[in-house]
Amino acid sequence: MALISMGDSGRFRLNGTLDLGVGENSLTCDQEIERVRRNSGVVPQHGGFELSVEWIEKLKAELIFWTGGAFLGVLGTAERARKNGNRFFMRCPLAWAVDRLVQGVERKSFDFGGDDAMVVRYIAQWLELSSSWKHHPLFKDVIGPALCNEYHHTIAMLLCCSYLERNGNSVGITKAESAAGKSADLYLNLTSSRSASIEIKAPNVFHWPNAVPDLGRVEEKIEGQLKEAAKQLTGDAGGVVVIGANHLDQQLTKKIRSSIESLAAKGRISSRITLVSAVCAYGTVQAGVDGVNFSMGWNVSVVKNPRYSGVSHFA
Repeated sequence: MALISMGDSGRFRLNGTLDLGVGENSLTCDQEIERVRRNSGVVPQHGGFELSVEWIEKLKAELIFWTGGAFLGVLGTAERARKNGNRFFMRCPLAWAVDRLVQGVERKSFDFGGDDAMVVRYIAQWLELSSSWKHHPLFKDVIGPALCNEYHHTIAMLLCCSYLERNGNSVGITKAESAAGKSADLYLNLTSSRSASIEIKAPNVFHWPNAVPDLGRVEEKIEGQLKEAAKQLTGDAGGVVVIGANHLDQQLTKKIRSSIESLAAKGRISSRITLVSAVCAYGTVQAGVDGVNFSMGWNVSVVKNPRYSGVSHFA
């Protein structure tokens, strides 16, 4: 494969024919290279986690702005649900977390060894991932609002993007309404004419506060998700399916990995899928007189699909 940069000049004279319709040759220029770089993830830069009314109000304003106002509505819904006795109204986990944080500050009481650990986790996920990706041109119009109605799917997608970027891959985010027909959530350009699809699946059963399913149920759910995901993969370069989970119980991470390995060994993964990955969020909370510290991470596992017979572009 040859990538020829034309620099920043306006015109070139070629001494011969360069057929871009065959092979893997590509032309680019400095402006296009810079555009792609601007759409890449950046190292997160955000302040600490504060338990104060002023900090929460600032957080609310930021969420309302970056979701195009959608967060204000889901926050109101979360407040009403709590007042009606629904302690775990998870239509938008981030709204639930902000509402519960407000209540904790007012009471001056938190349970960071229990449910409030997820309050901190959800907000910390927003702080880190928005810091890495809110410069992206699709963030305010597409990604931000999706946090209000597809929180876990969106978080899994951004975690996947960050992981790929940190390992040297420039990942593209699909704008669903502009994609004709079936399309995956993400893509990697392999050449000027070929790309590999990445489809994210984050079923609700794999997210807190749902009880962790038994191993058989986990495998059954993943198999169904893989069948759906295979239909979204495009092109002939194979694709990746990512299973997202966001739970306090780390036993779920082990069950997801074991289930994917079992399905691969049984030959029950579509031959369109190159590999299956699991991205499982975790974190630890430390609370003291100086405030709250949260370390966020994610467990990433990869299982190759033995039924895929094409050339794999993934390590």
